[in-house]
Amino acid sequence: MRTKHLTSSGNRGRQAGFSLIELMIALILGLLVAAAAGGVFISNKRVYNATETPGGASRRTRALRLN
Repeated sequence: MRTKHLTSSGNRGRQAGFSLIELMIALILGLLVAAAAGGVFISNKRVYNATETPGGASRRTRALRLN
């Protein structure tokens, strides 16, 4: 099988891979996804804490009444 050699007028300086712009766009998209996931996590934690506190107090009160 023959291999083709690039001449000096071919794509001599061109290499396969990602360009700097593509990497920067991927980084920004990844940061946006991570920020959205963090926001959802914090929101869920606040809701959980707000709903868990009254229930925990009533459970402790019931346990004290039984004793």
